[in-house]
Amino acid sequence: MSEGIFILSIDIIERMKTQEEIMIKNTLLEEKIKKEQERLQRKDKSRIVVG
Repeated sequence: MSEGIFILSIDIIERMKTQEEIMIKNTLLEEKIKKEQERLQRKDKSRIVVG
């Protein structure tokens, strides 16, 4: 394997790892957002019932 191909394959592997990390972090962020939205909706509904 030539040096250029070796470096390219390492770059591709690193890019794939980075993309996977971004996808995982994005999924976690979406879950946090969904939970916060649900919490705020419950809070808003309780205000309507009380107030």
